[in-house]
Amino acid sequence: MAAHQFQVVFLGVVEEGLAVENVREAMAKEFRLQPKFVEHLFSGRPVVVKRGVDAETAMRYKYLIDTMGGNSRIEPMPIQPTRPGMAGFVERRSAFRRQLSDRRCAVRTVGFTDDRRQGCGRRSTDY
Repeated sequence: MAAHQFQVVFLGVVEEGLAVENVREAMAKEFRLQPKFVEHLFSGRPVVVKRGVDAETAMRYKYLIDTMGGNSRIEPMPIQPTRPGMAGFVERRSAFRRQLSDRRCAVRTVGFTDDRRQGCGRRSTDY
C-alpha cells in the first residue's frame, strides 16, 4: 500500500506582531519566488504551497513557513479516482475518437505492396 500523501497550505496571513513586508521578503528569498507569486501567496486566501509529499517533508515545509512568520497547515491529499468505474472518474477522451481507430476517409485494403520486379535485376549477380 502506498504511503499517505499530504499537502502544505499557506493560509495567506502572518503571525500577529510581525511586519508583513519582512515575512514576504523572507519567503521570497527562501523559496526563490518571483514577485507575482509572492502577491498570490499573500492574497489572504489559503494557497497550496506543496502537494503530494510524505509526512516528514510536509512537516519541514510547515516548520519553515512558521519560523518565517507565516501561518500554514498540513492536510491529507484528496484521493483522486484513477480507474474507470471508480466514483468521480471523468473520462477525458471523446467516445467517438476512442471508437474510430482508423480516421481515414477510405479504408486501406493492403498495408504493403508486393515487389514489382518480375525478372532479374540490373546487377550482374542477379543472373
